Amino acid sequence: MYPLVIQKLLDTLVRISSLDTTGVSFQQATAARETSIAALVLFQIIYLVITLFISIFLSHRIAGPLTKLKNVFKDFSEGKPVGMVRFRKSDHFHDLADDFNRIIESEVRRRKDSQLLLRRSIESIEKAIPYTEAQARIALEKSKADLGELLMHFKEKETAGAK
Repeated sequence: MYPLVIQKLLDTLVRISSLDTTGVSFQQATAARETSIAALVLFQIIYLVITLFISIFLSHRIAGPLTKLKNVFKDFSEGKPVGMVRFRKSDHFHDLADDFNRIIESEVRRRKDSQLLLRRSIESIEKAIPYTEAQARIALEKSKADLGELLMHFKEKETAGAK
């Protein structure tokens, strides 16, 4: 649209200047018009190329991190081990990566705590097997408490996920 408006303006200018008897000839005005149109077309092409490169650059800074997060979320939801999410300095969405990394750190801590409680429960049950009935009851009560604490971890996780 813009180049067409400029072309109409230049055409009008050429017609007006060709009526002037003191100055510019019709051929000079037409040549100036053609040069101006060529310059405008060149400017538009350069502008288009610059816009294209900026668009590609910005889209990579946005699409790259989103694709990486999508893949990491998928792996995490499938129970696959995931590491910390890191983006290039020029990428967008560093705050999302930081939030996800905090979630991963929290989940790793919970899993380690759960594993510790499970190990302690198993050890208590193993120790209870050769004992007398009274001693076994104490060890099993300890295991029951540990397993109850582990169950609370999972209930907290379910409650937090429902919010």
